[in-house]
Amino acid sequence: PYRIAYEVAFYNVFYTDRTIKQKCNRYVLFRSPEPLPRGKIRFYGEGILLGEGALGNVAPKERIRQLLGKDFDLVARRYTLELRRDKHENFARVRYEVRNPKNEAVDVVVKERLAAANLKIASDLDYAKEGGFLLFRLHIPPKSTKVWEVRYTLKK
Repeated sequence: PYRIAYEVAFYNVFYTDRTIKQKCNRYVLFRSPEPLPRGKIRFYGEGILLGEGALGNVAPKERIRQLLGKDFDLVARRYTLELRRDKHENFARVRYEVRNPKNEAVDVVVKERLAAANLKIASDLDYAKEGGFLLFRLHIPPKSTKVWEVRYTLKK
């Protein structure tokens, strides 16, 4: 058994005021029931090649998260609606948009690199902080788009 996961990462919101478009990375998640030797591995799902990758030696029941490359359909955009940088504070208001043109629902994690630990965040969606990133976990129904806004304030 396996699960497909999607992830897209953006850089710090204060670096640019341009719209950024990213394709989502596609990962396969599974536990190997037996040891696997190091080498190339191809992943098939329902008779379709999902992708291939290279594995190191894998112990039995080890959890694997293998990157299969970019997904051609899932696209995420970050629109900078407002950006102010001065000597007292940095402020950014951005809109995120993730489109799912697929015929099935997908789970996508949108990651935004945090500028600093004291960054204040006001978001339309729930988020988590993990490993220097802000994470938005989305469930996107088939043929739909998820849109939300976030306001970032960094006092200097």
